[in-house]
Amino acid sequence: MGDLNETASGLRLQMKSLSDQVVALKTSNEPAAPGCKEIKQNADSSRFSGFYDDAISSYRDYLSNPKCMGDSHAGDVQFSVADIYYDQKKWDQAITDYDIFLKNYPGHDKTASALLRKGLALAELKQTADARAILTRVTTEFKGTPEADAANVRLKTLAPAASGTRGSRGN
Repeated sequence: MGDLNETASGLRLQMKSLSDQVVALKTSNEPAAPGCKEIKQNADSSRFSGFYDDAISSYRDYLSNPKCMGDSHAGDVQFSVADIYYDQKKWDQAITDYDIFLKNYPGHDKTASALLRKGLALAELKQTADARAILTRVTTEFKGTPEADAANVRLKTLAPAASGTRGSRGN
């Protein structure tokens, strides 16, 4: 009986050792999910290498990741998505993403830039009344900034607003 107990005890120790080894193998072979910093760095790298679709996809992964939603760089990431669309002259999508930025990150240090670019995109879409309203807002709320100066320049070149032709995009 004693021999049986010793054998059973030895088998339990071997089983535990094997179990621990299996767990160690599983965890060492599974790549860790990238963190917010890595996702943003990969997106930035794609963006600056000219792979804009990949960058947008990675930025959107970042923005939809619950761990990253409260991250201090989330506003910059949303602004980057809008900027890519703006730079590609995809005006409607740029405006949509600037609106998301303006709604979700009020008071961000890029607010003036987002408003300016939104106003410029509206002007490109010939939504003159809306463009004028947004650009005027930039000149009043951000007086003395480079964005206000650029808005003033663009306001001077906009066609006069015709009555009753206000576009569908608001502030």
